[in-house]
Amino acid sequence: MDKKDLFVAEDEDVSESPALEEYQDTNEGVMEEEDDDPIILTMPVVHGSLPHRSSQSLHVLQYTSRPKSRPFDQERLRSSIKPGSKVVEMKVPMDTSRFYDEARAEELGTKVATSNLQGVLTETDGGLYVGQIVEKDGNLQMVLLPVDSTAQLKPLFKHIDELEAARTAHSKQEVSTLDPTKQNAVHVLQTAAKASNQLLSEGTYGGLGSCLKHIKKFDEETWLTLSWKATSDPATQDILGSLQSPSQDAVDATTTFDDFA
Repeated sequence: MDKKDLFVAEDEDVSESPALEEYQDTNEGVMEEEDDDPIILTMPVVHGSLPHRSSQSLHVLQYTSRPKSRPFDQERLRSSIKPGSKVVEMKVPMDTSRFYDEARAEELGTKVATSNLQGVLTETDGGLYVGQIVEKDGNLQMVLLPVDSTAQLKPLFKHIDELEAARTAHSKQEVSTLDPTKQNAVHVLQTAAKASNQLLSEGTYGGLGSCLKHIKKFDEETWLTLSWKATSDPATQDILGSLQSPSQDAVDATTTFDDFA
């Protein structure tokens, strides 16, 4: 294209511009492509909720190393939570017949049969839902359920930490028995630690002090045992049934167009 064709005079008819014709041809091609992908099905979207919302909540637990093809339906899991710290923990049975190091188990002094998974519940603050397409009266509908929080579960090697803690305690006991003067060194370190904690409590190191407070709160909080129900359990089936068939009473919309401005 010549440089003079890039601009038009003020009195020239734009409709005769070759660039406009090229744009129109391209636009028509896009419209034809969109027509090749028509809408084949529409369904209503229903906003559901838990049967007893005041005492029930919905949380999504993510474990990236566990594929969907291996659900926990046939396994007996142990789960617990610290509500104040919002930490959830699960004990998952391990398959010791594959990729299991027997020599390492003998070194640890015990055979590890479960894997500990732990994560922190992060509140969604609304706007996050799980959806499921269900059939009701011969028609399909999308049911959306609000999620209270999510947590990414990661492996926690507690058995190794407990073994190291036991070894450390045993070493300290042997040292104190052989050389009583070592007790004075331990006492000095404890005194220094107390002085450091006092500085933290006075706000000298606010960030670190806040972190230590959270750790102290976590350590002092008691684990609460949760009851784990498999998908095939009758109680689970009752809840799933109520979630998949929510009430379809009319909902008054309070959102206005000005809210999106």
